[in-house]
Amino acid sequence: DLHRWLQNNSWLQLKPYWITVMLYADSDAVRPAPVRVPIILPHELMFALWRSGLRNFTQVLFNGREPHSTLAEFWEQAVQSPWAVEHPSVRDNLEYLEWLIPLILHVDGANAYSNQECVVYSFGSPLAHGGHCYNQRLFTASFMAETYDHPVLKDLVNKTMANVYAWSFELLE
Repeated sequence: DLHRWLQNNSWLQLKPYWITVMLYADSDAVRPAPVRVPIILPHELMFALWRSGLRNFTQVLFNGREPHSTLAEFWEQAVQSPWAVEHPSVRDNLEYLEWLIPLILHVDGANAYSNQECVVYSFGSPLAHGGHCYNQRLFTASFMAETYDHPVLKDLVNKTMANVYAWSFELLE
């Protein structure tokens, strides 16, 4: 559970931010209802990671490699790709690329118990490849899979999470 993970990583010193999403409140629910769920905002997680020290920051985002040369090498290759030329964060910040850390959003299922699965939302840097997934993915939210086991609900939750991520990532710029 995300909240327990945060408590076990006291160096983060983060409190959850509560959002409301439409979910089945429990396994007996017939109709979805608005449910308040805790998430960790990406901009707060990145700040906490930075505040924890350069060693943690570089381990999680660069798998321990030196940040400036790793970023320079990445962007030297990436700016030649069509996606990079069109991406507003890249296009509008060419002079700051040595500070622009690429991030990947990830949603995946994970076994919570022997017969239950949860859906985990996380993000991380592609520059951290090769490390342990707990060291390269920053977990932001999780839901029991059964609580939104319907395509319309999945779409609503994903849109809500995308809006929260967009707002939070704007604060990182």
